[in-house]
Amino acid sequence: MVVSFTERLSAHYRHVDTLTAEPSYDHKSSKPLTPAEQLEQLEQQITLTLQDIDANFDACQRCLRRNVLPTTEKLASLSNELLSTAQ
Repeated sequence: MVVSFTERLSAHYRHVDTLTAEPSYDHKSSKPLTPAEQLEQLEQQITLTLQDIDANFDACQRCLRRNVLPTTEKLASLSNELLSTAQ
């Protein structure tokens, strides 16, 4: 699944409070998060970001395997035929 730019941007702004100098808050209880809780939240966001990157790499690989490589192989074959005919 490829994540759109808009979805990534929305996710970024939903979690931007962990990147600021201001203390983060637990949205359920409205109390400041402890440094350990902030670290855990940041690690979860990093994990999600890495999962998104992995999914995007997978989508790129599938695109290359299904579209680009067969077209390139066909072009190479036709070019070889043309070269052998021209000689």
